[in-house]
Amino acid sequence: MIAVDRSTGSIFATVVRAKGVKDAYTQAALTAWILDLGHRVVTLQTDAETALTGMVEHVRNRLAAGSNAAPTTIHLQCAPIESHQSNGAAERGAQTVRALARTLVRHLALKTGATIEKTSPWWPWAIRHAAWLATRFQLREGRTAYERCKNKKYQQGLVAFGEMVAAHRREAHLRKSDPPLIPALWLGKNSFTDEHVVATKLGVMRCRTVNRLLPAAQWAPENVDQMTWTPWDDRPKGGRPAKASYGALPRGASALGS
Repeated sequence: MIAVDRSTGSIFATVVRAKGVKDAYTQAALTAWILDLGHRVVTLQTDAETALTGMVEHVRNRLAAGSNAAPTTIHLQCAPIESHQSNGAAERGAQTVRALARTLVRHLALKTGATIEKTSPWWPWAIRHAAWLATRFQLREGRTAYERCKNKKYQQGLVAFGEMVAAHRREAHLRKSDPPLIPALWLGKNSFTDEHVVATKLGVMRCRTVNRLLPAAQWAPENVDQMTWTPWDDRPKGGRPAKASYGALPRGASALGS
C-alpha cells in the first residue's frame, strides 16, 4: 500500500498482508502516519476497490476516535476507475518506493553475497525504509516533504540498510545479565521518535544509539539469512525464551548516533 500526502509529498508505504479490514498492522501504521502529518482537515482518497475502501473506512474510524491531535474533519473520496490523473501522486510515489526498495535490497545482496528472494522478510523493511528516505531526501521544488511537514531539514545520522551494528539496549540498566551493546542489523529509523530500528536474534527493537563496526564485520550472508522478523511480527511468540541471548558482538565498534 502506498499513500501520499498531496500538500507535503510525504509518503507512507507498507506491505499489505490481507485485503480489507483484516490487516490490523496496516490500519494502525497508516493511522499513525496521518496523525503525524498534523492536518486538521483530511480527505482520504482511494481506488474504488471494495477491500481498499473498507480498510480506509476503518482508518477514518480510528482517526475519529483518536486523540486531540486527530483531524477535526475527515472526508472519504473514491477516485474514478482507471483515473491516472486522480491517482497521479500515489502512482509516482509507488514508482519511487519500488525503485528505492529494489536498490536497497540489491545493495544488501551485493555487500553480503546473499540471495534475497521475493518472499524474504527483508522486502517489507526495504519498502518501509524507502518511503522514509523519499520523504526526507527527495526534492520537489527545492524542498523535501519532511521540510514541508516539519519546517526543518532532516540532518541526523544514518546507517546502510541491513548493516551489522552494535546497538545500545534501551533497558540495559534493567536487565544487567545482557551486555549493553548487542549485535543487530540496521532496518531504518522510527518515523515518530527518530530512533534506530534494528533486528536482533530476539526480535526487533528501537534504540537511540548504534555503533558502527569495522568494515570486515559489517556484512555477512548468514546475517541476511537469519533475519526472520517483519514489521508486523517482530517478537518471538510467547515472549523471550528463558535462556536466549543476543549473541556475541564482534570487536571494533566506533561511535555513531546520540
